[in-house]
This record gives sequence, structure tokens and C-alpha cells, in this order.
Amino acid sequence: MNSKVDLHIHTWASDGKKAPREIVSKAKAHALATIAITDHDNLSGIEEALVEGESLGVEVIPGVELSVQYKDYKDIHILGYYIRWREGELVNTLLEFQQRRLERGEKILAKTNQCLKNKGKRPLDYESILREARGSLGRMHLARELVGHGYVADINEAFSRYLNPCNIPKARCTVQEAVAIIKGVAGLSVLAHPRLITPDQKLLEEIVAEFKGYGLDGLEGIYPGLAYSDLKFYQYLCQKYDLILTGGSDYHGDEEPEDRFGAAEDYGRLNYKLVINLRQRYFDQKSCLICFEGLANQLGEPLMEKIIDHYGFQPFSFSDFSPGIAPGKDWDPGQLIPFLEHNKTILLDDSLPKGVWEFLEKQGIKTFVFCTGQTPRKSYPFSWITWIPVTKLPVCLGTGRSPHYLAHLIALAY
Repeated sequence: MNSKVDLHIHTWASDGKKAPREIVSKAKAHALATIAITDHDNLSGIEEALVEGESLGVEVIPGVELSVQYKDYKDIHILGYYIRWREGELVNTLLEFQQRRLERGEKILAKTNQCLKNKGKRPLDYESILREARGSLGRMHLARELVGHGYVADINEAFSRYLNPCNIPKARCTVQEAVAIIKGVAGLSVLAHPRLITPDQKLLEEIVAEFKGYGLDGLEGIYPGLAYSDLKFYQYLCQKYDLILTGGSDYHGDEEPEDRFGAAEDYGRLNYKLVINLRQRYFDQKSCLICFEGLANQLGEPLMEKIIDHYGFQPFSFSDFSPGIAPGKDWDPGQLIPFLEHNKTILLDDSLPKGVWEFLEKQGIKTFVFCTGQTPRKSYPFSWITWIPVTKLPVCLGTGRSPHYLAHLIALAY
């Protein structure tokens, strides 16, 4: 399979220039195996990207990027990966953030237009910019407009001559709040582009150590322009503080060279291993059980083995413990306890003896069941079980593709 990945990409759902489906198509053209959509405070580009990714065979990780306030540092961002992006509370929280973003953009536009008037230049048109921004007005949209009017030569000049002097501080959440928001939707939190926070390694380590205490999961240690010494230092931090290392281009679509997309490959390390480590941490952080109810025979042994190997699952068969016991018969679920103590993610076969569901509920084990029917069996009326009907399976299994979309279905919590 393709080994290249890019885990930090923006679409026009926030301040990127390209549609989500264009991003996925571009990833396919650049032979990327996996991308993550990480728009600022916005989730509206994820579904389109997932659909296009399924069509083109590109793995798309649902994500988000949140701005946080920490002491006097100006630009600290927390990335969230494998988030349950349809979760109502998350959607409502980000709608509040988007409203604040819009209000800030309007104030910056007003100051910028006043500056243009003072120089005898025609002001920028609010309605035109808002249409281009699709309601998510940010400084990047204003920068593009300034370039388009010929007031500046490029994006960097737009910021230095107008947008930085006319800036309005962001309404940010705290680091603790951002991590809690991401974890509240079962996601992984990663500190973005650490060198932009501070080039001082001693200070950065103090920040990372503090954020780890809040529940930080990873560090974005690979991105364009990175010095080799920085990479080695980030690897050291990840090892010392038990963080996952991620990487990405922070691609927006216009202000950087096109070869930046899927870049940060200077040392050949922006590859699929990053995704494997990210996914493994996702599963390791929670007690999770996955069952193929009535599907094991349909999928076949080779594909089941591929799923197990792909995710590092530990397979479990009731027949290994109680040979000859049929589903529905009495069985001592306590036999699962030693297994659960050493394996947080379990793949069950479809032989489910009586008493297993009640036991799992008492143990607080989150369970995902891939079922053959349109609706769950009436005999399993547990709200804590996430049922995934077989009609969803063509996205991850039914088309014969690799099983990496299983993680998407779990993260989306159908």
C-alpha cells in the first residue's frame, strides 16, 4: 500500500481554499494513503471527505484544530483525531466557537478597511468575503482578498502590512478545556507545530510536560521546514512523556508551494507508521470490545485475520475456554476477567453465550457490534452497545478494500 500520509490539512470549511473532495482527490493524485481533515473549530468538511475517501480508497481521519490560550503565548493549537464528529455537544460547542470567529473576523475587516481608506484605497467588500469564506470568516480569507485586489504581493505581506496591525485577539479556550472537548468525543489530542510556540527547547519541554498532565496524547513533531535537531528533540519528548508522534503539512491550498501537500518528508518519516501508532493509541486508551455478530462466516477467515493483524486486536473465542458451549447456554463470564486485564481491545467471534452482555455492562466495557440485521436483536436491548448494521459495511469491508475504515465507523459511533 502507499506509505505517505498527511495528518494536518484544512479545507474551505475553515480557512483552507479547497473543497474536502478536492483535498481527497489531491491526496489520491499524490499517492497518499491517509489524510486527516483538521479544520479550525469546524466539522462540516468531514463527511464529504469521508465519502470521497471511500470512493477513491484514501483513508480519511476525522479531526479538528482548536485554538487555546496559555499564559502569554499567542498561537497554540490542539489537534483532535478520531473524534465522534456527529456528537451533539461537540457540534454545539464548535458552533459557539465559529460565531466568535465570525465576530472577530468582522472586527478585523472593519479595522483593515479603515486602514485602506486612510491610504486612499477602496475597502474590501464584506458580503463578497463572507461568500468566499462560506460563513467561517478568518484572517486568511482577508489576506486572499488583499492579494486579489493587488494591495499586497502575497499572503505574508497581507499579514505584515494589514492583518497583524489590525488584529483582534482570539477568544480561545484553555488547554484543559480543549483536551476535555476532544476526549469527550473519544478523540486523541495532539499539540500542533510546537516550534511555532517557542524555539526554546527547555521552555517547550516544560509546556509539553504540563499539557501531558492535562491528558495530552501526542506531539506533532514532523512538518515542513523542520530541522533535524528539532525532530530528534520531539522524538525524545514523545519517548519521555509517553506521547505519540504525528506529522502533517498544515496545508491550506494556496499560500504555500503545491509540493507542500503531503510534505514534511525531509527525513522520510511522514509515513503510515504514524497512523498505525495513532490508531493503536486510540484503541489502547479505552476498554473496547468489537464483535462480528453473524458475520464471521460471511467475511471469511483470511479477511478476519487481516483485520486482527491490521489493528493489533487480540482475538477471543468462547470455545477456547468452554468447548462445545452453544450461544445462549450458561457460561461463566468471569472467564473474561483475566483477558480484559491484559487486552483493552478485544475481537469476539459470533458465539455469544448467555450472560456475556450483562457482564460487559457491569464492567463498563464499550462494545461495538457489527450485525447482519437492520436493527439490533431484541434480546440485546442495551443502550451502551453501538450497533453497526451490515449496510454500513461496504464502506470498510464489503468492497474488498483493506479494513482501515473500521476505525472510522467506530469513531463515528453509528
